[in-house]
Amino acid sequence: MSHRIYIYNVAKPTQSQQTDVMVSEWGYDVPLLLQALLVDGGFIDDNTYNNHVNFNNQGLYFNAKPCIDHIKKIYLLIENQHHGLVDNLETFLSAKEKLFAYLDKLEEVHFHLDAWDVFNMTNKSHEAQAKQLLLDIKQNNAVFTRALEADDVSLIDFNAFNKNATLGFDSFKALLNYPDYEYGWAHIWQKFEEEADVEIFEIDGLWGLKSEEGNVLFEPFFDEFYGFEQGTTAVVSKAGKFGYINKTGKIIIPLSYDDGFDFEGDCAIVKLDGKFGLVNLDGQIKMAPIYNDIYLISAPNIFYCAKLEEKYGIIDVNSNSILPFDFNNKFEADESGKFFYVRENDSENSLVYAHQFLLLGRYDPKLINVIEMEETIVYEVKKHQNAAANLLISDNALVLIDGYQEIIEFYTDLLLIRKNNKFGLYKTDGKSALGFECYKIEDLNVLFDVPVNTFFKEITEENIYKPYCVLKLIVDYKNGLLFHIQGFNSVVFPLIYDDIKYIGDEFFGVKKGDKWAVFDITSKAFSNFIYDELINVISYSGIAYGLKEDMVYMIAKTGVELANKFHLQDYVDANGDYDYYYFTTEIQEKIQFYIDSN
Repeated sequence: MSHRIYIYNVAKPTQSQQTDVMVSEWGYDVPLLLQALLVDGGFIDDNTYNNHVNFNNQGLYFNAKPCIDHIKKIYLLIENQHHGLVDNLETFLSAKEKLFAYLDKLEEVHFHLDAWDVFNMTNKSHEAQAKQLLLDIKQNNAVFTRALEADDVSLIDFNAFNKNATLGFDSFKALLNYPDYEYGWAHIWQKFEEEADVEIFEIDGLWGLKSEEGNVLFEPFFDEFYGFEQGTTAVVSKAGKFGYINKTGKIIIPLSYDDGFDFEGDCAIVKLDGKFGLVNLDGQIKMAPIYNDIYLISAPNIFYCAKLEEKYGIIDVNSNSILPFDFNNKFEADESGKFFYVRENDSENSLVYAHQFLLLGRYDPKLINVIEMEETIVYEVKKHQNAAANLLISDNALVLIDGYQEIIEFYTDLLLIRKNNKFGLYKTDGKSALGFECYKIEDLNVLFDVPVNTFFKEITEENIYKPYCVLKLIVDYKNGLLFHIQGFNSVVFPLIYDDIKYIGDEFFGVKKGDKWAVFDITSKAFSNFIYDELINVISYSGIAYGLKEDMVYMIAKTGVELANKFHLQDYVDANGDYDYYYFTTEIQEKIQFYIDSN
């Protein structure tokens, strides 16, 4: 499963334009270095592209010009104070110059952050997630801004960034110098930057091809030249016959067909004597032109819907029959491309098929939700007038679970489900990992800074970098903690505590009665239960701040001491600026009392 976040340079929010440019496509999170590009005028509106679900398609927009100026200032600050921070100055400078040149070419007025795909990973509204993401980006940019205002790169405090942005690195230097990021240049979507360009030109009604330098690669000859829309191969025609040419000016498929369509993957649909077939990039006939119609219905070179005489069927790229030619109607694909459907002969019902064309049943395609797991796909069929309950069906058409209210979340091979107003965990094979006994199951959004087999030796080497989750379980008003990674569950501690929260790194806050303690998952050790409250440390090194009576303590690995009032004042001010995001007004007042006391 790969969920993507996109950044576009767009002319008008919510309205796509031909001049829009995709700046970045990245997995799960906005890269920290690119968050510096999202600093001015952040507001929420409907997405420009992922906008096909009217009620749940919110994205973020920023003013492009000041954003570009901001990120340039950050790179110049790093360049001017690179000693001890940049490992390879030559590579950094090259990346900076390429990035600046790229940004200078962007002409539209907004940057648009589209996280639709990632927001779909939970049942929270996209608007709520967009608001939270905007807060996180503001928090991270506040760190860069402080460093710029003081002209001091050392103030880029890694502990002050939102944990989701630090991606398991232990310092800004480690993230900045990570080879795969190329000092931020690798975050830019570079298809059009790297692809050699050519020019299609016309003289006296005939079309030819020039190189980027203006050298003629093919003299004007063709009646039509359809462009390189799908890669390095274009359809051309002469005297009513169609063939294909590549960007070097070589005709790779002779002009011998009555019609030709763009390549999708390694094959293109061609028409000859009124029939359709496939050719490959070598010009060889991959599928003989014997069909009355044919179109690609799944990922390139996998499945095609074809028409033979008056009936439709499904074939693969080698003309092997997947579904017989028994259907009166065309097959259609879901937007995700993960299931297919066709109106049943002499009926208004739709037959729905899984991604490998196994029959799931007779359902309204609009009621099916695709859930892509790490190694499989499952299908949720929402309850409707003919079905009183939701169904979860495997990709081999087995009913896994029925009668539940909703799927709250999914992880690699695990589903968090609510049934009869209680919560349980089920594996994608339909087997229970934790029955429906919890009043609530809460994902603590834990991000450890070391491999998970540091804590759980049973986890195999092949799984230690798989996605994981740490879940707070609540049964009869008592709390426990469960760790899950693919193929492995562990109860960190049982259902005996009054509250649990994640503090950061390998530390959790645990409440017993009305007092809190710090739990270290590495050593499996608790501190004393003596604190009235524990809050996270965001800007300075340490585990947590502990509030005890009228005092505030810094809890660190090396020991406990009274908290620095100047540091705390920064924290209190930031909490007010972010609408009390880090802690409540009641806790804020207690901390302020400590700061103001002698």
